[in-house]
Amino acid sequence: ALQIASSSGRSRITKWLIERGADVDAAGGGGGSTPLMHAARRGHTSIAKQLLDANADALVKHKRSGWTALHLAALRLDSDIVKMLVEYNVDTCSCLDKKNRTPLELAVKAVPKDGSDEVVEMLSSFCSVVSSEDDSSL
Repeated sequence: ALQIASSSGRSRITKWLIERGADVDAAGGGGGSTPLMHAARRGHTSIAKQLLDANADALVKHKRSGWTALHLAALRLDSDIVKMLVEYNVDTCSCLDKKNRTPLELAVKAVPKDGSDEVVEMLSSFCSVVSSEDDSSL
């Protein structure tokens, strides 16, 4: 039920299900999308926030693609959800999909040839912080 509510943008139903103990990380369907993935894929910012506030795991990967919610938001070039996910857990920047692509790489491919994009700039900034922190531990 939480899968359907989060995918279809039903904020009140999502809240009601979370309050009653629905598993915010339950993967459903053939590929294993979580409610957070559904919200990110559909651009439902308020639902993504509800799920993150209920401790949804932003690092869960889709079984087939290896995409996280951040990969999906990056593909949509959804700056609100991208910012929320990175602020919630900056480690999502370094998650690789099954083809070894980061969310930033997917965002770069999604930008129209004739434009720049806020999401690419945002991920470049956030994710470079992660890379420099990783490098400093060597």
